[in-house]
Amino acid sequence: MSKKGKKDKGNVSLSKDNTKDKKGAAPSKETTQRKVSENKNVDSNVSEQLMVQLCGGRDLVSRPLLMSLDGKYIFTAGDNKVTVFNTETGLPLRELNTGATVKLGLTQNASELVVAGPNAVCTWNFELAKMNIKKKYFRTEKKLNVMDALIPSHFSDTKEVYLSCTEEENTTCKLLRVDVESNISKQIFTHISSNSVHLGGNDNYVIAIEQRPGSMMKKMLCYDKNLSTSQYLTTDEKRPLTVVRCHPKEKIFACGDISGRILIVNGHGSKECLIAAKSILHWHTCPVRTIAWSSEGSHLYSGGDERVMCKWFPEENSRPFFLPRCGAEIVDIQTSDNGVALQLSNNSVKILSKQDSPVQELLGLSKNGSGWPVGLAWNERTRSLYLNGDTGHIQVFNPESKNTYSLDIARQNYLTREREKSPHNSEVEAMALSVDGMHMVTVDCCWTPIPKVLMKFWHFSQSTQEFVLHTQVNLPHKRGVKSLHFRPESVDNDVTVLSVGRDKSAKMWVLEDDKAWSCLYSFEFRGLDCQTGAWSRDGSVLAIAFGHVVAIFDRAGKLRTTLTVDEKTDNISCLVFGQGLNQGCYLACATSTTVCVWNLINLTQLYKSAQKSVVLNLASDYQSGRLAVITKREITFIKIEEGKVEAEFTDLNCTGGAVFGFHKGDRNLFFLTYDGLLKMIGPKAKKSQPDSIAPQNTNHFLSTKRSAVTPSEIRAETKSTVSDDINSLLAVPLHSVPANSSLSIPFLANRIKSLPKMSVRDMDRLSLSDVQSDKKTKHAQEKEKLANIFSLPKGGVGMVDEDFFNLVHPSQKK
Repeated sequence: MSKKGKKDKGNVSLSKDNTKDKKGAAPSKETTQRKVSENKNVDSNVSEQLMVQLCGGRDLVSRPLLMSLDGKYIFTAGDNKVTVFNTETGLPLRELNTGATVKLGLTQNASELVVAGPNAVCTWNFELAKMNIKKKYFRTEKKLNVMDALIPSHFSDTKEVYLSCTEEENTTCKLLRVDVESNISKQIFTHISSNSVHLGGNDNYVIAIEQRPGSMMKKMLCYDKNLSTSQYLTTDEKRPLTVVRCHPKEKIFACGDISGRILIVNGHGSKECLIAAKSILHWHTCPVRTIAWSSEGSHLYSGGDERVMCKWFPEENSRPFFLPRCGAEIVDIQTSDNGVALQLSNNSVKILSKQDSPVQELLGLSKNGSGWPVGLAWNERTRSLYLNGDTGHIQVFNPESKNTYSLDIARQNYLTREREKSPHNSEVEAMALSVDGMHMVTVDCCWTPIPKVLMKFWHFSQSTQEFVLHTQVNLPHKRGVKSLHFRPESVDNDVTVLSVGRDKSAKMWVLEDDKAWSCLYSFEFRGLDCQTGAWSRDGSVLAIAFGHVVAIFDRAGKLRTTLTVDEKTDNISCLVFGQGLNQGCYLACATSTTVCVWNLINLTQLYKSAQKSVVLNLASDYQSGRLAVITKREITFIKIEEGKVEAEFTDLNCTGGAVFGFHKGDRNLFFLTYDGLLKMIGPKAKKSQPDSIAPQNTNHFLSTKRSAVTPSEIRAETKSTVSDDINSLLAVPLHSVPANSSLSIPFLANRIKSLPKMSVRDMDRLSLSDVQSDKKTKHAQEKEKLANIFSLPKGGVGMVDEDFFNLVHPSQKK
């Protein structure tokens, strides 16, 4: 059934601005990542109570990681701090508040860590979490941007670092050798690639890739510290270099190029030019992204977009060893005496043993090349956050337990990249969860020449405690789906969801009698592009943005009125109804630079404000009634009914994904940053207290090694039956089923506990006469029933023959 909602009740242009004058207020003090607005209506108490806090996630991929020489520790830099991990357990040991970090390095002291920042270099004792020495690069401030740094292993003796810098008015990158003790610098290279510099040969050789503007040819540059001379290696113009690494003890270089080759250069040649490579290692089909020598230099590791690690033996000239299915593209490789660490593009680190077998994994929030198109969604039932994970997956994160796991939505094998080809993989582009958390709708798209767009309806199964695919719709909208919105409250027990498409239409889908999904309405308006939609808190009003017009529909799909923002033609990108107890009649919308709030009862404009940057999202909290305006750098809290700004938070680097949810009993605004971190704005975190509630039953068959604990999504929320353990066992892959010996005890315990409890009558309290009278009464009742059934037609009430009665009840003979 399809109905067109094209009836127009007329445009109501609202231009009245009820915002108050914001001038004349004394600015308050700024705190970390919080700026209280200078509006005189700002509630200072609210702004002081709220603060930005880290909720979860770690940035494991933006900066190169570092592995200790003995392989016991891994150091990662991100979010203005350095985290020390234990490679055996994969758990963080401590955090160092180092500030912004450019590069990490080690010295000959086993407990010393060198941290190079944008202006100075510091040495830390990471075991005591104490900073020892801090040295600036230059005595006077220079207009230089430090892009990368190299820290020699003998830094404690030489006090020298190598800096890749660019000037503010010039993008050319140059390499400087800086003595931080005397603040004397010397220029070594110009026109280099900032991330290609490497140090080796007992800290005697520095190599880099030359990158000149407008030239495809990339040379390898080599600086000999002992001779104070520079050499270069010219390569094929059609196969430019991508990465260069120096042997840890000798003058031997490994150079990876765009065609997947690895050139081994022995460092011999004239004073200026090196001899071309005599050994070529070739297996990769994609460009080589990273190379690493072993600590002794006997073998070589390489990786790229094939998701395979190769281990080469240059001296033996033998076939390499392969470690396939690493999980993501290999970004960097770090080696030690006792193992190898692979830095992967999905924001994780895989730790290998001496035998090159995976033994541990460091995890952050998963990333992929598409970013986070679905934003953030909140599951009120499990109190978890849903967001994009690996390609074709949705990851679930619990803010309190910090557990994370993935849901496979696309259900297809990942196609890796090939040379000069980019295969297409399905990615989840839209997602929505019902208020009760029992239904989920996703849209995954594969943009091939003949696109594949699938909208999938998922129902939560109480038996297996997981989402199960119920219905799949092929091409619900011709050009894909922009967003999905569940109706907050169901009408007649029908679950309803709105899909906003790129084909200038929006469709309403209904689950009838919990059996089948069908399209009930299709909305179009004047041929305008459909932008977004929103439901009122009680589900009685539907608002859909068509271009610059907001169309208001009732629950029957009839158009009631339309609204515009000051007769402007800017497209409306965000819509949200007030979710508070007294804010249900307010509708907030946002264009690229303006936020406007309407009162739908009297159709008046309640609030309007111009924004400094593009508005990415709007969110409303049903507990406090706050309206959150999200931009890339700022998040603003607005009290709708009073039209005043409560608080502003700056320097956030937000992706636009934001949603209100619970954390330790308090309502917080969760938002996602481009660094892959989940942060929240709310009251200051309370100290954790022991939970007095008894733990719920958990399904131990579904716990994975990735999460190391049982995810909250698979907690049993209903009284389990005897067959639930069998259903749980059948729902997992065969290779993850535990041994029979470990299953016997819980299987028997479940069946013993499920036996009915029978109430036994206490015969000792009954006398013998009571028992005999009870038997006689039952005997008489049975005899009367037979008499009524087999009564004779003549003679009134028939009498039953005693022989017949004794035949029916032989045990009750007189």
